[in-house]
Amino acid sequence: MKMHVLPLVVALMATPLYVSAADAPKPVGQQILVKVEPQPWQTRRAVFADTIDALGASQGKDAVAMARFDGMLTDFEKNPLSLTPMEAMDYYGIFYVPREGATHTPQILQMVSFFTTLGWYDALRFADDSGRAEIIDNEFFFNRAYRLGGQQQIQLLSDFLTTQPQQAAQAVQAGIAMARNARARGDKYDEHWPTAYGLQRMMCGLEGKKDCPKPPAMPQAQWDGAFAKAVATVENYYRDNSGRK
Repeated sequence: MKMHVLPLVVALMATPLYVSAADAPKPVGQQILVKVEPQPWQTRRAVFADTIDALGASQGKDAVAMARFDGMLTDFEKNPLSLTPMEAMDYYGIFYVPREGATHTPQILQMVSFFTTLGWYDALRFADDSGRAEIIDNEFFFNRAYRLGGQQQIQLLSDFLTTQPQQAAQAVQAGIAMARNARARGDKYDEHWPTAYGLQRMMCGLEGKKDCPKPPAMPQAQWDGAFAKAVATVENYYRDNSGRK
């Protein structure tokens, strides 16, 4: 197994995937806990977050967490679609963008465009309006890979889009082409991941139900249009992402 060099892991703890319980704001008034059975990809994502937390708490000295993290990266590099597009944004934000964002900006943007195209295509087909809003407003999906990397990475992206728009557009189109090819081949991954979001799922959790219904899927006859809309969204977002979520 290839061992990844991770001196940056400790520095990345300043921008964790999730707010820890100790750092979370204290509730005002009545606190309502909503428990919904996690989907498999969410469980896997939680293990990734716990691994990052362990590395931060140990200042990168937790050998077990380090080996687990290295294995996660190796598996992802062997098969990028072994994860959902949302998880891919986590991986890029925690590792690849901070490590390579300044030196391989076009290549990073290409891969981010690949995952955001597939991911938004999934959201258009399988999430409802509230789920899509949550994916954008709470997860910052389109900007997540850079946002997790910190303000410096956000600025690097903004500068690249502004100063080298032609090269940026080529990188985005290359990522979209990858997504189009993956769709044409019928590459398998968990494309239903957006069903984990939305008011319907939250209300189901409030009612204490274990089996929550998923939002109605878009009719398959409309999927070509959904992909075209996802492409247009990605093209527009990375044309100039200033002020975008």
